[in-house]
Amino acid sequence: NLWFDYGMRGKIAAFEEKEFFWRKKSIEKQWEQDLLETDFSKKKVGDSSYYCPLDKVAKSITFLIEIGWKVFDHQNKQVVFLKKETVVLEERRQAWFVRSEFDYQGYRANLQQVIGAFNRRSCFVELAANTVGLIDLKKIEEKWADFSELEFDQEGVYLPFKQLGLLSEEKSPLEILKQLKHSVQPVVLGEKFRGQLFTYQNQGLSWLSFLEKNQVGGLLADEMGLGKTIQVIAFLSQLELKQSCLIVVPTSLLFNWQNEFARFFPSSPIHVHAGKERIKTLPPIPSIILTSYAILRIDQALFTSLDFQLVVLDEAQVIKNPDSQIAEVCFQLRAKMRVAITGTPIENRLEDLFSVFYFLNPGLLGERKQFQAEALASHVDSRYLKRIQKLIRPFSLRRTKKQVALDLPEKLEQTIWVEMSEEQRNIYEKYLQSTRVKLRSKDTNQQMQILEAILRLRQICAHPLLVDPTAQDLYQCSGKFSKVMVDLEEVVEEKRKVLFYSQFTSILHLMKKEAQNRNWKYVYLDGSTKNREQVVSQFQEDEQTLLFFISLKAGGVGLNLTKADYVFLYDPWWNTAIENQAIDRAHRLGRSNQVIARRYVTVLSIEEKIMLLKKHKQQLFQTLMEDISNVEALSLEDLIHLLD
Repeated sequence: NLWFDYGMRGKIAAFEEKEFFWRKKSIEKQWEQDLLETDFSKKKVGDSSYYCPLDKVAKSITFLIEIGWKVFDHQNKQVVFLKKETVVLEERRQAWFVRSEFDYQGYRANLQQVIGAFNRRSCFVELAANTVGLIDLKKIEEKWADFSELEFDQEGVYLPFKQLGLLSEEKSPLEILKQLKHSVQPVVLGEKFRGQLFTYQNQGLSWLSFLEKNQVGGLLADEMGLGKTIQVIAFLSQLELKQSCLIVVPTSLLFNWQNEFARFFPSSPIHVHAGKERIKTLPPIPSIILTSYAILRIDQALFTSLDFQLVVLDEAQVIKNPDSQIAEVCFQLRAKMRVAITGTPIENRLEDLFSVFYFLNPGLLGERKQFQAEALASHVDSRYLKRIQKLIRPFSLRRTKKQVALDLPEKLEQTIWVEMSEEQRNIYEKYLQSTRVKLRSKDTNQQMQILEAILRLRQICAHPLLVDPTAQDLYQCSGKFSKVMVDLEEVVEEKRKVLFYSQFTSILHLMKKEAQNRNWKYVYLDGSTKNREQVVSQFQEDEQTLLFFISLKAGGVGLNLTKADYVFLYDPWWNTAIENQAIDRAHRLGRSNQVIARRYVTVLSIEEKIMLLKKHKQQLFQTLMEDISNVEALSLEDLIHLLD
């Protein structure tokens, strides 16, 4: 109801029709019009003359009080509005305690009072004998409804650490750490770690250490190329190993992890559990155990019988299907802390995320059927999606290249070591052995035979289909091809542009086929391409064209491709200058962002030997690539070494 105060003559209601000489009806109408410009409307309901939808009450009454109106509730208590809310998070009773103070124009209310009023669906909280505070039910529901079933005392509520996300609102995990600065100590890397971290990587390390302190899991989901592996190795280097740590990776990345440990944490107690000759037990002393998803599945009885200090899943999208056998094995692993690494935590649907977090922090997202129902409901009601985002936010850290641009060098070069599949390895070794037998014969031109063998072995490393195009059953057997496809899926998901180089046009055609199957928009350039300018323009100007497949001879020079974020070098190039020219197609004047170049090298192969010899035998590589007539200038020992 609307009342007008005429001082000594008293108050009179707006609906009162009586005429008095002192009554100023025209001014009353103006005040009533001000009321009706809020969400109140003139509507007789019982003893009330004005009506406002419940979710608009707080906004409307706050506005009226701010412009000088006096508002009273049905008990004639004056209504005041919320000026400030302060949330304090502290450690208490070995748990997290949330204390929230509500400042109502000088009056104070605590969280228990406000939640109690909300549960009664009351718009007001008692503050004093004649004063109540206005509650915005919608905001309280969004921020505090999930707390209603937790343990309260007079000051606040005890919050299980796994539900820290209920406080996060729009904050990133790193902003939450700042809020908890009294609990988060900067991590100082000791001499065990042989390297330097960028600022954002140091922040990631602090985040991992904070999660470890609280014995919960986390998803490290930085964009490709930002050093997720290095952050995890740095984290491991400062852990006091009381139990073994398990790292599970795709088979093709086993050597890459070994190599990174050797480079950044050479004193690490690494045990690689892989291969047919692997032992059937694990080291009795605390170690860092490196294995593949395939071996984990085969030896699941061994791994699920142990207690680990830490379990890390690399390329964790492998377990996106919670019904898969490998996901079920991962769920059974016992560890004090779990970490998942992937640049693509959601590949196709929201449920991909459920599986990863069921591994990391079981129960965080509720039961699977409940999550599925909420994921379905999120399509029509964003509140469900916001709740999921809140819950996972403290435990999911993702930085993009754009966010960390100031940290990165203009050009970041990486070598990705991949392993052959078992079938691919058999093909490689069989061909290598037959070549060695032929070389024992004195009737052959050894140099020419060696050159052909080097070419064939390089082709097998790229993909066995290059030496036997008819064997379509070999399509899925290339370790490098599989790894590159995973990486391409990640950058396409990020909507980044990629230059993909190979010396073998057959590889480029395989890539084109895969891109077509996935409906990825691409352009292609090799020696037969006639419309080079049109192809380049499409890549540079069309935001939907993310992939550019280029052969070395056709695209190594003369192109300006400044829109590319990544350069993928599928096979090692003998001539370092040409390789650098290819990278510099993207990294040149006119580009404002960083370029990440990735070289893919097959371990225990001719490619690895090429990389090792590259610095010292540049003449060999230039001869092989550029001028076969100069082969006599090379020693036979140099050539044979590549086939040892």
